[in-house]
Amino acid sequence: PYLPISPHISQEGVLFSTAVALQHVTREMGPTRFLLGSQSLAAHDAFDEEGPGYVAASADSAACGLLDAGEAALYDGRVLHCGGPNSSPERRVQFYATFRRAAADGAGLGNEAAHSLLDEYRGKHTLGRLLDEAEAWAEGGERKS
Repeated sequence: PYLPISPHISQEGVLFSTAVALQHVTREMGPTRFLLGSQSLAAHDAFDEEGPGYVAASADSAACGLLDAGEAALYDGRVLHCGGPNSSPERRVQFYATFRRAAADGAGLGNEAAHSLLDEYRGKHTLGRLLDEAEAWAEGGERKS
């Protein structure tokens, strides 16, 4: 069965997520499906009212995360998305990271159970710093921290 649709709509464009494939992801492995254009409040209201009917009606606008190892899907956290059923003998393994806009109110994002960053790390790790670290590492340098 498909995994539940994941909606995150509490604020305008504050969560951006990436899924990095740690191996080749085939259609049989149930790749993440994204309902394109579903980041609006109107789309989330329609999903809340219609549920599976909204998803079925939106199927033509879905994108499928068929990725090669090392490729990533970067998406606005408000886009409705879900994992498909895995009918292959292999486990689908991906690395996920979500970034919050620095000025966003983290308390208003909802789904507190999904927030896994420990308090002592909040504000310490930013996308800019991650990119700086990756660039230094790619150039053969050492970590800055």
